[in-house]
Amino acid sequence: MTSTRMDPELLAHLGANPRLFNAPVSPLIVEKRHTITSFDGAALTIHEFKLAKDDVHFVERDPQPAFLFFHGGGMISCPVDTVYRPAMANFALEMGVRTFAVEYRLAPEHPHPTQPEDCYAATQWLSDNAASLSIDPARIGVVGDSAGGNIAAAVTLMARDRQLDPPLAKQMLIYPMLDDRARERFFDPKSARDQSQITFRDDFDQFWNHYLGQGRRGADDVSPYAAPGRAEDLRGLPSAYVEVGALDPFRDETMEYATRLARRDVEVELHVYAGVSHGFDIAGPKIGITRNAVENRRRAVQAM
Repeated sequence: MTSTRMDPELLAHLGANPRLFNAPVSPLIVEKRHTITSFDGAALTIHEFKLAKDDVHFVERDPQPAFLFFHGGGMISCPVDTVYRPAMANFALEMGVRTFAVEYRLAPEHPHPTQPEDCYAATQWLSDNAASLSIDPARIGVVGDSAGGNIAAAVTLMARDRQLDPPLAKQMLIYPMLDDRARERFFDPKSARDQSQITFRDDFDQFWNHYLGQGRRGADDVSPYAAPGRAEDLRGLPSAYVEVGALDPFRDETMEYATRLARRDVEVELHVYAGVSHGFDIAGPKIGITRNAVENRRRAVQAM
């Protein structure tokens, strides 16, 4: 098998199964919406998802762990309300954990630093209101996929630097978009895998330009809160669960970031899944690799 071959089970499932984006929200999940104020006074919506069977008993039990979920979409698309609600409700269902999905504002109308600042405001709100929400403030984690993985990594850096108290307990980075310089740093013209992904890379470059401002991708002064792959100091960060597909355009930047975390004595669990590319779990929710990934995520959540 060559490194460019797609997992045959995923290939067979493409187009044959309902995607998580299109699935209805499970009746086992209860959703509640909160309105908070962001860093610049704007009102933000946070969608809370929890198991319906615990709707009453959460108040009576010990405080629960919780995750803030930041959605993907290249910073420019896929809002929670119209696209990501089913996937985030499914995360709460599969992981068995209360999940708070942040409706952060989108580029290009709202470029950096809006997205990480919106999400940090949500993180601070959850921490400050943990008691009234029956949340354990010492067991709050962040999770994001793709561009949301960027935000999760950025919020983790911001929480450390701004001394969030208690600190975040976990960061989960699902095929994260971490480095605006990825084309220059990781693209190998002799690699069949990389050559097959030129169109993807062109799209991601445009996402970065919308997010940072046209022509700003690769500039010397891009903040690590915009591109966490640029962060020089990764010490003192919470335990990390990191995953990416071997055919994902973000593979190398993800693996590098995980390695750098480990070198700074951050506890890291890294998974590189053979034969799958970006968004494999959404494209093939029932395939073996996705089931394996979900189980690994569940273990990481329960460990918190």
